[in-house]
Amino acid sequence: METPRIIGFAAFSGTGKTTLVEKLVLKLKLRLAVIKHDAHNFEIDHEGKDSWRFAHAGADMTIISSPKKTAVIEQRPRTLLDNIAMVHDVDLRRLQAGKPAPNRHLPQGHGQRLALSAGALPRGGDG
Repeated sequence: METPRIIGFAAFSGTGKTTLVEKLVLKLKLRLAVIKHDAHNFEIDHEGKDSWRFAHAGADMTIISSPKKTAVIEQRPRTLLDNIAMVHDVDLRRLQAGKPAPNRHLPQGHGQRLALSAGALPRGGDG
C-alpha cells in the first residue's frame, strides 16, 4: 500500500484553512485524516461521563467505541511522528497548525509544506 501524502497548513485563525480543506475533500472525494494542533488545553470528554471519570481516576488511556466511531483519549502529549504513525486507511493526511512559525515543519521525508498567504483564502470560521 502506498504511503498517503501529507500536506501541512499553517495560518492565523480565521484565514480559511478548514474551509479550504473541507471544499477539497468534497470535490475530490478523498478519505482524509486530520491531525490538528491545539496550543490550549482542549477538552474532548464531558465531566461526569464514564470516560471522564475513568481518566480522573487515573486511567492513562480511555477508548470510547460505538458502531459508528471510535475515540482514543490519552493523558500524555504525543509527538507529530507518533500521530502520523497511527493514521491508516486514508488517501491524504492533513496537518493543521495554528499561526505560522519558522520552527514548525514537517519532518524530512514525511511530506510537503504548503505555504498560503492570509489574503489568498476567503475569510472562514475555522479555528
